[in-house]
Amino acid sequence: HIHSQLDEELGRFLFDRSSQKPYTTPLLNQYRQAQYSAAAIYELPFTVAESLAQKHKVPRDVFLKKIEPKMTAAEKLRLQSTAARTKGVEIEFDLSRAGLTKLALYILSLKQNVRTARADELQAALEAAANKTLARAPLSLGRVATILDRSRSATGSREKRNRPLAVALAASSLLRSAATEYRAFWTPAREEKSFEFLTYAAGQTALAEPLLDALEWRPDLIVIVSDGYENDPPQLVDQVARVYRAAIGKAETPEIVHMNPVFDADHYAPRRLGATIPTVGLRDAEDIPIMLGFAKFTAGTATLEELEQYLAFRVNRMLNSDGT
Repeated sequence: HIHSQLDEELGRFLFDRSSQKPYTTPLLNQYRQAQYSAAAIYELPFTVAESLAQKHKVPRDVFLKKIEPKMTAAEKLRLQSTAARTKGVEIEFDLSRAGLTKLALYILSLKQNVRTARADELQAALEAAANKTLARAPLSLGRVATILDRSRSATGSREKRNRPLAVALAASSLLRSAATEYRAFWTPAREEKSFEFLTYAAGQTALAEPLLDALEWRPDLIVIVSDGYENDPPQLVDQVARVYRAAIGKAETPEIVHMNPVFDADHYAPRRLGATIPTVGLRDAEDIPIMLGFAKFTAGTATLEELEQYLAFRVNRMLNSDGT
């Protein structure tokens, strides 16, 4: 624990709840009022108001309808399934305000028939989100291939459902916008739909064959987005990369980067595909411009000084961005 000196008002709020004296801080005063008035809870942030709604026994459908204007995009996304189970409640998700990865998560949370019916709208939203990301963090690439894992493990965990698949979808949208030429190799292979977001997670993780297909296309950069649990067959993709590099020569081999959207808690790091292919963690597709810089350092093609210069450049650009 720590010994911290609190100002008089915050100390009173935390340790003297019996006090009836109003607060000058609006949020604290709103919270005090909401203890006694159900109407006042809608002036609070959603996460604070939710517990008070239960205290006042406000019906769930009434609460969700009234609190929606206070919800963030992430909260709206998280509550989509809850709202769907609550009769008469539909939470509107603003496609234009969502970040690229959050948008991909939202799209994958929709049923297939809804995605199909709204396909043009959703595709336009993905492209706009990708362009907005690139406006904040410019990335100009040449010929790019991606190997995107949609095996069963891409469904993610119960807490983070579809997150690995969503990161792969968002990464594909971003790199397509950043590249002069682009090809996506989804794995396992199956008949492709008109729109990438109509895909789903199922089957085994097979990375070696799509890597061979990507190498045959002769790109400048190959990005593999996978949780690293290759099992069809296991540990073959790194051998393919190593043999190809030995046969063709390092200078002629395209840069290959593994971006892992899943943290391996057992090893305190993202799971690697092998020694030949550098691995970096990728929480959101929006981080790809920075992670490509880290990958060069991990692969030994960039010095620490170059990495520090690159990061300083990215920080300066971010701080001086107009936020568009």
